[in-house]
Amino acid sequence: MSGLDVVTLHFDLGHLGHLAPDQQFTLKTPGGHRRLTRHTPQTRREHAARNAALGMLSEAQLARLSHFADTVSLADDAVSFCWVGYPSARRGAVCDESAVVFQHAPAGAVRRAVRAMRRDGVLPTPSSLLHLGVQSVADHADAEELHVAAATVISLRDTAQTMIMQHPEIGTLIPDTHVRIAKQLITVQPCFTDLVSYLSGHPPEGSDPWYENTYVTDLEGNVMPPDTHLPDKTSTPVHWPTTDVDGEDDVAVIPQHRLSEGLDEVLGTVVRVVGTALKQQPWLKGQQWSTQHAVTEIARSGEPVLAAPNSEAAQARWTVANTTSTFGLEICADTINFDPIANWLTFSVKNWAGRTLGAYVQFVDINGAVITQPETWPGQFPDDMSIEHRQWVQPNAGKKFVKHIGPSNTIFGIPVWADAEALAFPIPKGAVGANVMLGGLGNGNWDMDVDRVGLVYTCVVSYGIPSLLSLLSVGVKSTTWYTDVFKNPSNMMPLITVSAIPFTQLLAHNVDARGAEQTAKRILVAACRFVAGIVFSSAMKFLGTKIAAYLTEQQILQSAPFVGWALKVASVACAIADMVATSIEVGCSPATYQLEARRSMSLDVTLTPARSAGTDTQQPIWPKLADHYVIQVSYPGGLTLTRSGRIPEFIRDKPVRQVFSLATGDALPSAQGQQFQVTANVYSAKNWLCGQWVSDWIDAVPTDGDMRRLTGAITEMTIPLVPDTRYQFYAKLGYSAEAKTYVWLRNREVPTTTAAGLARQDVREPVAITLSDEAKKLGYCYRARNQNLPVDNSSTPGPDEMFLFKSISTLDKPGRGMLSPTRGFSVRPAIAYGEHGYYLDTRTFAATKLSHLRPVTLTDGESTFDYAATVSWGAFGVDHLNAMAVHPDGYVAGIATQYDKLMILTLPEAGCTDKSAPVALPFCGTGEREGLLIKPVALTISSDGRILVLEQGNARIQAFDIHANPVQCFSGALAFDLPGEFAAQLDDAAASTALLKALQTRVPVLNTAPSRYNPRYLAAPVFGMPGAVAAVLDAGTVTADLAAQFDRHAMTLGEGAAIVTTARGIWLLTDPANGVNYDIRLNGEGVDPSEVDVYRCFTPAIDVVAKGAEWAVIDRTNALRFSIKAGDAGTLKCRILTSVMRLKPVTTPVTYLDVAVESKGFLYVQSYANNGSNPADYHLDIYNPDGTPLNDTAHQGQIVAARMAVDQARTLYALHYDQLQGPAGRAEPVVSQWSPPDPGA
Repeated sequence: MSGLDVVTLHFDLGHLGHLAPDQQFTLKTPGGHRRLTRHTPQTRREHAARNAALGMLSEAQLARLSHFADTVSLADDAVSFCWVGYPSARRGAVCDESAVVFQHAPAGAVRRAVRAMRRDGVLPTPSSLLHLGVQSVADHADAEELHVAAATVISLRDTAQTMIMQHPEIGTLIPDTHVRIAKQLITVQPCFTDLVSYLSGHPPEGSDPWYENTYVTDLEGNVMPPDTHLPDKTSTPVHWPTTDVDGEDDVAVIPQHRLSEGLDEVLGTVVRVVGTALKQQPWLKGQQWSTQHAVTEIARSGEPVLAAPNSEAAQARWTVANTTSTFGLEICADTINFDPIANWLTFSVKNWAGRTLGAYVQFVDINGAVITQPETWPGQFPDDMSIEHRQWVQPNAGKKFVKHIGPSNTIFGIPVWADAEALAFPIPKGAVGANVMLGGLGNGNWDMDVDRVGLVYTCVVSYGIPSLLSLLSVGVKSTTWYTDVFKNPSNMMPLITVSAIPFTQLLAHNVDARGAEQTAKRILVAACRFVAGIVFSSAMKFLGTKIAAYLTEQQILQSAPFVGWALKVASVACAIADMVATSIEVGCSPATYQLEARRSMSLDVTLTPARSAGTDTQQPIWPKLADHYVIQVSYPGGLTLTRSGRIPEFIRDKPVRQVFSLATGDALPSAQGQQFQVTANVYSAKNWLCGQWVSDWIDAVPTDGDMRRLTGAITEMTIPLVPDTRYQFYAKLGYSAEAKTYVWLRNREVPTTTAAGLARQDVREPVAITLSDEAKKLGYCYRARNQNLPVDNSSTPGPDEMFLFKSISTLDKPGRGMLSPTRGFSVRPAIAYGEHGYYLDTRTFAATKLSHLRPVTLTDGESTFDYAATVSWGAFGVDHLNAMAVHPDGYVAGIATQYDKLMILTLPEAGCTDKSAPVALPFCGTGEREGLLIKPVALTISSDGRILVLEQGNARIQAFDIHANPVQCFSGALAFDLPGEFAAQLDDAAASTALLKALQTRVPVLNTAPSRYNPRYLAAPVFGMPGAVAAVLDAGTVTADLAAQFDRHAMTLGEGAAIVTTARGIWLLTDPANGVNYDIRLNGEGVDPSEVDVYRCFTPAIDVVAKGAEWAVIDRTNALRFSIKAGDAGTLKCRILTSVMRLKPVTTPVTYLDVAVESKGFLYVQSYANNGSNPADYHLDIYNPDGTPLNDTAHQGQIVAARMAVDQARTLYALHYDQLQGPAGRAEPVVSQWSPPDPGA
């Protein structure tokens, strides 16, 4: 500690009124123990005269304060963990009972937090005053002093607050951040009071106490002995409490206050609400949350560099693709390197989530068989690790342990800004592929051959130890060793030695390899029982010695009972059902990530004009308006590789050719069983789709050395989209009673019934419409009455309202292959088509809390849906989805509006039973920033694999990849010029200090544009320094005082750190030894003109899209992406890209109904104004692929419909409010076709 805050603490212990009036209480702080003094009317009045918070209380409110402690010394640079104890009367207890548990923040931190909250207009009444009945303090003259004084008033609310702050994604060791999270996000929640009430109603002496006063054991009840020789900072051995165990006297034990299961519901509610609120706060960017942005395509334009001539060396190339979710994991594609001489493959990954992963590799031969005994495999274990423990780490001979990978962001606010971790291993003879598996804590896809090491490190290192550091009040400065100690491979041996037995017990009873949604929760609940036994064991002496060097024996003993709280609190919101209602991300990733390292191949694609555009004697020519083309190569689970170029202007019968290769950074993975598909689109200068070629799914195996060659001819298309495009009615579905068939009716009245007309007819709600371009089928769902059909599993027809499905052909005869409803659903189902079709069976939810995906036949031959299907293709843990879509890479995405969730299901390789079906993971949560949603109402899938979500609450469309990572693909508001001389270094993919400085002066840390999106921060805030530091920065010298400022925030500057002045009040601090740069700005926060604020500096990676013409700059540190294009007069035009696009501004209330996208990326939005009762209120708006409106002032159609779908020829299919009478007089909604005007008209 660098100094002390000396305070007087006041306590309300009224919740312990059942104890004797003379009960003695002991205050336990990092500085020592002391008895509390009972308050009297006189002492209350005396303290009220000098404490601003107490001075606001009435006599009755003051009387609630029962005890106080005068002149308590606490750290002025750390959050101090304290508690008040009293002797236990419980049998088997080995330590005091908890009266209150609290964390005290330094006065300086409280003042800074109050200033920041006042700036943002969110300063709440202090929680301690609310507890005593003070509802408002808005008129108080000195808010900072009031909040500092209020922090000295302690009650049971502080116990509840401290409990919540133990969650790994909520708690922090940074004092300022701690104060603001507690005041602004925790104690203001209505459900927080419920938690306080639960604690009050379940006292330690009650029949159902809120915690068990016990000691640490493994899961079979065996004592986990502490290190009895552990010295404290005075070299005094820690004297652990002793008790009788199984007839043995004086057994040393670790005390534990084990939270009860009865807390789960009320505690989980608060954690979910706080987690959702926390993820919305822009000021927590880079601390409590970060956004891992995604790329769904690798784009290249201009003339490509062709692949090198084929050779044996050329065949020895590799690439890496993921086959599971990469939420929280980044594969650094630019690091893939294969050494053909040593036969070593190297690539890097970055683990963004706050947990540790174990990395393993499995080699396969050309037949897909696993190679269990590679000829050359280096030892990955410490020399002194026993065979038994090596086998525990690597139980499967075919899955070789490589290393463990720690988090790369923050844990409990501790910065662990690690570079990407390199994975390197030799490729054995005969191997054509390597399955790389990274396992740890997650939901679904469990592989206990792989996940065990990650679970140990996560429970102990990522959760247990940081929680202990918080409890020990050591401050963030004293944690600098933590980021390095567990990177040392030699420390793995003692950790595994002490962890093997309890974790073997845990894995035997708590893991469902099929991915039961409660598995992660059960693991954390079990681990919270014994993690303290690992941390304080003699095997972990290297850790205990580090920690104890800062502490007294008394501090260690008083903190030990609470070590398991972090895992318990984390467990209450990590099951899939819990995550549906929150933004906590601890369980959003799969337990096991699966990457495929495969030999790569080049692909040579030749595209020719349509065969029909030529004759027997003349080569076919390109369409007259053909201007440019886009060739996309897609493969399941991977990026879409994109090439673009110009159609030959003068030689109109010349084919175009592109080669995808390692030389151009877009080679394809090659392996038996791997497939890919090529889609080539030809466009006019105004982006009209002139022609298209789509290949079959092709085996990714080279046919000529390392090359595969394909040739395809386009099929010509029609109809462009231009600013004055306005969709026109073409035909609507009708039923001919005479012919007993459905027909497309042309030249008929346009459907005009509005949403207001539904109440007067049998069709009550058009629910969804979906399209399969491949099968030429249109499916839709609606709610209607008087159908005379059975509902759910009943066999009795009835007139009640029900949800129904229908499927028709989009070709000339809509009734051919039609599926008609023969049963309805009482709970809203969903339907979605792609290459395959599915419906969501909500009949199972009431019994299992899961709705299952059932198959829909898209080929002709059936007449109705398979309602009796027992095969499941996965399940969603909600009673209904508001929209659902099939992703071509083997996923189904859905949105749950009521939870603000995007849910993503990985389809299994084959249908399975309901019991073994994979469950969709819920992502996002409520909020405005990128990655969060407010009232999502519809979604669609783009040709490059983006999931596009339409949000009612945010009036925008947001793009995600299949792992729910935001995709920055739309033009943002921030734009600026760069000098043309940067083009050369951009071509070399180099980011110089000059480029960093140029970005500093052009990119504000605070986004103040009127149309700004959250997050408000473009740069990740770190901490603030006194204004006097500005002179030091101007002098350009890293002084001892400046280094100390960084050291106090666990950011120790390395040798060679240097300061560069970028502009007045803006500095760049480079720290090459640690690979980190800092962006420093005077009053960057706008809170205090005399304060200097520190941010993480840009770390730009440069992707050359077209040499000399176009580049992408990706800053993963601050989650920013810029598009740079060569402009006029030697300048470079730079624009920020975002994952969100704002919809057109409106002057009247608008309800957004549906979204669609065509192959080029044009987006369609259907909406109505006001209450939708007038046909003129309905509008179709089209947006360019970059998110800008096709026309700022005009709509692209007036289609009175609730839902729509658009095919790749830009025909729009609408699901209307109008109804028609089908067979047996049953009402069903009208479906229609609309098209853009003839471009020649």
